[in-house]
Amino acid sequence: LVPALAALQGSVVFSAEGLSWLFSHEAIADLKQQLDRHFDDIRVITYLRRQDQQLLSHYQQASKSISSPAYRLYGPDVRALPAHRPEFDYYLDYASRIGKWADVFGDEAMIIRPFQRDVLRDGDVVADFFAVLGVDSQVPHPQRNTSRSLEQTKVGLLMNQVQMPREMRKPILAALGNSGRFLPSREEAQALYAHYRPSNVRLNERFRISKTPGIFSEDFSSYPEEKTEQWTEQSANDTIAVILQQLMQLQESTQQHDPDNSSRKSRVAGFIKRQVQKYSR
Repeated sequence: LVPALAALQGSVVFSAEGLSWLFSHEAIADLKQQLDRHFDDIRVITYLRRQDQQLLSHYQQASKSISSPAYRLYGPDVRALPAHRPEFDYYLDYASRIGKWADVFGDEAMIIRPFQRDVLRDGDVVADFFAVLGVDSQVPHPQRNTSRSLEQTKVGLLMNQVQMPREMRKPILAALGNSGRFLPSREEAQALYAHYRPSNVRLNERFRISKTPGIFSEDFSSYPEEKTEQWTEQSANDTIAVILQQLMQLQESTQQHDPDNSSRKSRVAGFIKRQVQKYSR
């Protein structure tokens, strides 16, 4: 990474979500040591989301792929908020995680922004990022990482559990319906946030990020009183019908384009055989 950045001319900006998964002081210090060989002024810009919202977003992201670092951290629970474990603090304890970056790069190098629409420029993180950089950009950009439906999230997490091949999961997830969002109850979201609020206060005291002590708005009205993570009879039946229909179409497509049992057909058949063996024990 660093040699590629050093080869660029002028001021260099790079954005990588993977940097958020550096949890050790040693890894961050090694990165800075490499960058210092080529750059004399380094700033670290980070956007932080309230922990309950961040975990929801991460968990929906985890439902897209078993290779997601979010899936490896939070585990395979098929629920809106996974049961809390101490290792969640690696990512969600912002005072600790962001504090390590500040300890290495210096407090003066840190630019910390709440990922909150009423704070962001034009309510948009991309416009806000350009504004922080001092760049006037009117380039339109599509909205990405939009919320997934209850069906997509639950089925995606179940696909992770059985390690369903990518060529099978994509058409199924695309065809699933939308009976609503996959959400915890308001009480569950508040309890998760309460666990991390002291960390937010410490971070805010160090960097003066927000006039709100805990950095973020503490409005939880977007959550339902009762969690919406369960199938209804109708949504379950509709989802099963979609999965069966897509598997039939996949089989027909494989037979038409791959009649001689080549790699794709063999991979799909092997997956089905493994699942039958697993659940017939």
